[in-house]
Amino acid sequence: MKNSNRSIWKLNPKWELPIPLQSVIASLPRGFLQDYGFVLLAKAKEMTVAKDWTTSLVLLRALENEIKHANSITQLLEECPAPPIDKQALANSCKACLETNDSVLPRTEVTEQCVLCLLNLGYWDFFVNLDKRFIYFELGKAIAIACQDLNKYKGPKKFSKDLWDLTLPAFIMPPSQSKKSNSSGSSLLVHREIPVNNTKMTILSFFSRLRDGNALRVVISLLTKLYNVLKDEASLELNVEYGNLWPAVVTNANSYIIESVSEVLLQIVDQALKFYPYNVSWLRLIGDINFLEKKNSKTL
Repeated sequence: MKNSNRSIWKLNPKWELPIPLQSVIASLPRGFLQDYGFVLLAKAKEMTVAKDWTTSLVLLRALENEIKHANSITQLLEECPAPPIDKQALANSCKACLETNDSVLPRTEVTEQCVLCLLNLGYWDFFVNLDKRFIYFELGKAIAIACQDLNKYKGPKKFSKDLWDLTLPAFIMPPSQSKKSNSSGSSLLVHREIPVNNTKMTILSFFSRLRDGNALRVVISLLTKLYNVLKDEASLELNVEYGNLWPAVVTNANSYIIESVSEVLLQIVDQALKFYPYNVSWLRLIGDINFLEKKNSKTL
């Protein structure tokens, strides 16, 4: 990054790799993973020559985890619901990654992938019994708790508010934007420029990679309920299962951008139907959304 004209392979004369290892690194996807793999492997070799066995092993394990997690979890996400991989072994590796207290910590992208993997494999107890302070883990834990409630109480018990409270900031209106009400005359889809919200992008990225049916039910019901609360028009409410298990009010509702909620909801439902194309509740939801969009378009 400091000198983009110079190859990272030429930064240190001690970082000479044998030809076979160079070929292995060259076979990795170009970009960060390839450069990262080279640095870890080359530095591990340097530490081996210096007889620093502990550091060398830590670096090699970090590289192994990086490559293994990246490939296996990607396969799990892309070939849902039943890719031909050892899911138990993958789950164990993800647990070990999230529980690690090593001096060389996994990258943010790796920990996020591990959280998603365990959620999609239904390892909800793992989240409940572990306390980690980063957004992806907190999101995963909140979804896991809601999934547990969904299965344990079969619907009548209100969901924990943790996920609701974590999600709401993604849709709050920036201070510089006019505090006009979003409920009157607004379309379900986006008809005006929506400010970029980093929290919204984090939420959308995380939610869009959920594959477990229970996790998707939780998230879709939350977003639908939030839309209905912000819209505040009984005749135009969207119907979805479990929507009544979320809070019925939002403080300072005019401070939220309803178009952002509908944008994320549409993307998540569309993604969910790719993996569960016969889910009646979500098919009806898409129908309601399309109906309201046509109605709002005629009004505009």
